[in-house]
Amino acid sequence: MDAVYDSILFLPCFISLFWAVTLLYDRKTNSKPQNVWIFFLVNMNLCSVVWGILFGGVEDYSVYYKLDVIDLVFTLQVFPLIYFFFRSLISSRNFTWKQYIWLLPGFVLGAGSGALYALMGEEQSVGFIRELVDNPIGSHFETGSLPWWNYLISVYMFVVVLFFQIVGVMIYSTVSLIRYRKGLVNLFSNLEEKSLENSKAVLIGLFILLGIGVIVECMWGWNYDCYYFIRHLLIIATAAVIYYMSYHVSKLRFTAENMDEENEPEENEESVPVDKVDLTDESYTNAAEQSKTYERVLWQLNRLMDEDQLFLQANISLNDIARLINSNRTYISNVINSEFRCTFHDYINDKRIEFAQKQTIQNPALSHEQIAKTSGFTHASSFSRTFKRQTGITFREWQKSISQ
Repeated sequence: MDAVYDSILFLPCFISLFWAVTLLYDRKTNSKPQNVWIFFLVNMNLCSVVWGILFGGVEDYSVYYKLDVIDLVFTLQVFPLIYFFFRSLISSRNFTWKQYIWLLPGFVLGAGSGALYALMGEEQSVGFIRELVDNPIGSHFETGSLPWWNYLISVYMFVVVLFFQIVGVMIYSTVSLIRYRKGLVNLFSNLEEKSLENSKAVLIGLFILLGIGVIVECMWGWNYDCYYFIRHLLIIATAAVIYYMSYHVSKLRFTAENMDEENEPEENEESVPVDKVDLTDESYTNAAEQSKTYERVLWQLNRLMDEDQLFLQANISLNDIARLINSNRTYISNVINSEFRCTFHDYINDKRIEFAQKQTIQNPALSHEQIAKTSGFTHASSFSRTFKRQTGITFREWQKSISQ
């Protein structure tokens, strides 16, 4: 039974290794966020090994302080690597030195602590660790001594840096996901397979990991029996969260890289993109001229929707509209936001829902799936969700109301 309990302590290590190998196997088809996640899993694998050994109890304190340095370095890389993941999700640009600064504190504190252990020597280092283990909350060292400086770096500064990393990454990842969704709804009518649910799952997993980390910190100084019982549950929970996050990362199929592939439409030499005109030029300072341009784009947009019914194309995007109008997507998006007070995604789906209602009234025999497909939706489930969101009632409820 003890062997089973000991193996549980290394469960996050096995899970991290499994997903790292899985993603490495598909590295040629991986997106940039997936490749970043491989680094996260490798780092998590190293952290999990150290955590498993420390949670299991280390009797040889000469080994303990060496593990302490490794733990200091790699634990402080966990949240920076998650930052890199969300950064690569919303931006296809290469990382700059400003981003790599996120990785610096772990190496600096690890190097500082390792140097102090070396200066302290084997005997003093073992005594330092024994004092930390025996008195986790009330450890006291002579001010200015090497153990005091090591305690300052490996405990106080570690906690401060980790706190700021957590706060910064949690805020950044949440804002990133909001920006990512905003970019999608302003570009695409169909959000199926655009990785929104997978990205949300990673963020949810991140919050759960944070909760587990808080509990672990609170366990410091608990009595042994309570500590022994809780630690196995927390290790299992950590392994489950890593698996959950990695599974959804493996399902990512649409990122900033794919958005960039949706290039701006080619400009007609005889046409100037309406949002790139020089408004300081005298020919464009006249408000009537600007209004005329706005009305032209709006009229063409309405014609494409009302006469050509372009919204029935399941994967119609803002770039497709821009090519047909001979403008660019930024200006058209601004026209839609200004005129209809909604995003491109909602604008197209409003048209689809309106068309679906007309089709249902004219052809009551059509099935739910047929209505969804003829109205431009890729799946009946997405049609149902959109109908409920746009009208406030389900499609079945609406069908029942018109039949009555």
